[in-house]
Amino acid sequence: MNNPVKIILVEDDREIREQFKASYKDSGFQVIAAVKNSQDFFAIEKFEEADIVFIDYRLDRAMPESELNGIEIAEKLLENYSKKVIIFSANADDIDLAIEAQKIGVNAVIHKNTSLKQQQIIIHNLMQTEDNEIVFDSYTESSLFKYLFNYYKKNTNKTLTIERTKPKNYNLTDDHVKLLIGFANNLSFNEVAERYFPEWNNLKTSQIKNKIEKMKKEISVSFLTDSRKRNELIIEAFKKGVLIANDFWLPT
Repeated sequence: MNNPVKIILVEDDREIREQFKASYKDSGFQVIAAVKNSQDFFAIEKFEEADIVFIDYRLDRAMPESELNGIEIAEKLLENYSKKVIIFSANADDIDLAIEAQKIGVNAVIHKNTSLKQQQIIIHNLMQTEDNEIVFDSYTESSLFKYLFNYYKKNTNKTLTIERTKPKNYNLTDDHVKLLIGFANNLSFNEVAERYFPEWNNLKTSQIKNKIEKMKKEISVSFLTDSRKRNELIIEAFKKGVLIANDFWLPT
């Protein structure tokens, strides 16, 4: 790399810290430091120079009360410094982490078993964009799908609410949000049109489909088969910051 990405790791496991430093240095990154807690992190003279900060989510093991945990460090960084923050997690099934990370503006959540190659792809993509959409590795995203599948299996009549909670970050119109609401509640093209777009009443089905396909492309939402489209839509809307997680992430 001509201008190596500067990285800091906050991780309380010494073995992981050493492995991380060696792997990323060998891959051409500049590892400014790898430290074990928040006190050591904020004591780093050049911590503000870091492009990306990796933080262990479960940083609170055997931690003094005065220390910040992983989420608290991330929140302080995001509030006061323009940094890309990646949360390292050892538990891909931790749905609360996904919600908390999205809520405070974390850039990515990566499971510790994620390959070095995939980690570096995520870093590269983060450095190339100013988009505030949160990124999940394949482990975490699979867990979100599994949770939603089980949730809707138990709550077949459940509907959810989607709102534009971050309007400044995304080019989402009111029509985009209506579309997200409609498909998240498993409505057909015609049902979406009838409920949310009465001005389309005189259009043919083919014209309605064309309008909806155009909007789907504008908000970068893709659908798979009918059995998966709702979950995929919900996760996309959640990552984009337009979905209120509490409406569907309820205790099972």
